[in-house]
Amino acid sequence: MVSEIISAVFVIGFGTLWYGWFNKNKGGSPGKILAKMQLINTKTGENLTYAQTFMRDVLFKVVFAMAFTELLTFLVSEQEAQRLGGVYYFIIAIFIAVRKDKKGLHDILCNTQVIRRPKK
Repeated sequence: MVSEIISAVFVIGFGTLWYGWFNKNKGGSPGKILAKMQLINTKTGENLTYAQTFMRDVLFKVVFAMAFTELLTFLVSEQEAQRLGGVYYFIIAIFIAVRKDKKGLHDILCNTQVIRRPKK
C-alpha cells in the first residue's frame, strides 16, 4: 500500500513537472510540438500558466478519472469498475469529437484549447 502511494505521488509529481514546464514554456507537450499543435489559454491566447497546467493535466485528467472509477464501484464490482475506469477518457474523446471547437471537458473547465501552431 505504501509503495503504491509513493509510486502514484512520483508519477503524478513527475508528470505535473514535465507537462507543466512544457505547457508553460513551449506551448505544449513534446508530442503536441511535433504535431505542430499548441495549447493556449483561451482568455489570453498565450501559453498556459502553471496553475492551468496543474488543473488541466492532474485534477481533470487524473483525479476526475479516479473519482469516476470510484463512482462506478457503486454500480458494478470493484474489479469491473477498474476495468471501466477508462470510460472517463472515452467521455473526454466524445466531447472533442462532437464539439466544433474540439475542446475536451478538461479544456472547457480550464479555459484552454489545442490549436494548430501558427507558422512563423
